Amino acid sequence: MLSVLSLPDARALEPGASTSPDISPLDVKGLKIGLLMDMGFGPKPEPEVAALILKAAALFETHGATIVRIAPPFSFDVFSDLNHAFSAKAALERDELPVARRGEILDFMTTYCDAGDRLSAEDYLRASETTDKAKKTFSDTLSPFDFVLSPVLAMASFPADALGPDPALPCGHVNFTGLVNQMGWPAASICCGFTADGLPIGLQIIGGSGTDMAILRLSRTYEVIRGFEPGFPLIG
Repeated sequence: MLSVLSLPDARALEPGASTSPDISPLDVKGLKIGLLMDMGFGPKPEPEVAALILKAAALFETHGATIVRIAPPFSFDVFSDLNHAFSAKAALERDELPVARRGEILDFMTTYCDAGDRLSAEDYLRASETTDKAKKTFSDTLSPFDFVLSPVLAMASFPADALGPDPALPCGHVNFTGLVNQMGWPAASICCGFTADGLPIGLQIIGGSGTDMAILRLSRTYEVIRGFEPGFPLIG
C-alpha cells in the first residue's frame, strides 16, 4: 500500500518517493543507535513504558548494534513556543469554516484558535525563531546516529475521550514525537510489548531525512526478533 501512496503526485507539494513493496530485515550489526529516554521537557516515561523501551534497545544490542544513551537535549519546554505557532495556524484554518459551523468544534479548539487570533506578529515570529532553533538542536542531537529509539508516548494510555493526560496541556504528551514531525524526519511506531493491564506500548524508531525505507527495514527486523506478535485484544 505504501509503495502506491508514496508515489509522486503533481497536485501535492511533497515530491513523493519510490518505496519498495518488499521490506526485508536490516542487519543491525555495526549500527550506532541512540536511545532517547528524556527530552528535557514534558512527561518522563512511566516505569512500565521505560522498561519495555530499554528491553527493545537491549535486543538490538544483542544482535550487534551499539546503543548509546542520549542526554536530554533541552532545558526548556519547546512546546510553549510551538503552541503559539500552532494556535495561529489553527485560527487560520478555523476562518476557512463557514461561520455557522464554527461552533461545532471542540471548546478547547475554540479557546486555542482565539489565542491564535490574539497573537501579535512579533510574538509569532519570536516563537517561530525559537522553534527553528529547537529543531536545529534536535537535529544536531540525533544526526550522529544511524537511528534513534525512544518511547512514542511516555504513558501507557489516557481516556479515549480526553484531549490528553493533562487537560491543561493537551499536547504535552507528544514530547517524544512532536519535534520529529516538525523536522520532517521519518519515524515508525511499532509495538514493543504490553503493560500488566495488557495495554500496548509503542517504540519509536527515528531516522534522518530520506531514510524511510531503512526505518521500515529496521522495523521489520524488530518484528522478527521481538519474539511475539501483538494480535488483537480480547473484547468482553
